[in-house]
Amino acid sequence: MVKYLLDSNCFIEPMKRYYSFKAFPSYWKWLNEELNKENSLLVISKCVADEINVDPRLEKWTQEHFSNLVYDKNRDPFVWSKYAEIINYVQNCGAYQTGSVNEWKKPGKADPLLIAIASQYNYQIVTFERESGQFGYDVNNEWNWKHNGGPIRHEPKIPDIAKHFGVSCITLFDLEEKLKLCI
Repeated sequence: MVKYLLDSNCFIEPMKRYYSFKAFPSYWKWLNEELNKENSLLVISKCVADEINVDPRLEKWTQEHFSNLVYDKNRDPFVWSKYAEIINYVQNCGAYQTGSVNEWKKPGKADPLLIAIASQYNYQIVTFERESGQFGYDVNNEWNWKHNGGPIRHEPKIPDIAKHFGVSCITLFDLEEKLKLCI
């Protein structure tokens, strides 16, 4: 059975745009129940928990509801080996300007670590990020930069890099449908 690794924007975006704590407490109750189910399909990495704790409302909610559910796969040497491979790819694929690459190399940046964890444990990433349109399958049927235009100024998008490493991504809305959210 597929497990789903949640990106920080799966908490931040709903709170800010779709499901405020005040207007949609039923959504947050559902999410809490899904996270706390025995054999839950949802996984929260420590790097994501650290990112969502920058907002005081989310920090309070996470401490109350799932601080004991956070998986610290960050200690796995195989994850760090894959992380190095991901950073090396981003740095050398030619698609990104130096500043873009440096964003992903910052300490505490969850995106490349999420891809490494998902790759190592065969998780599917849940994120609101979308492919940039700058990548596609090359003549060797590998997912790479299409070389259209100069190097990209913005930081890498999780789906672009994840696909190169065989990791699939879905949106939070896709996950809600799969788990039959009804609020």
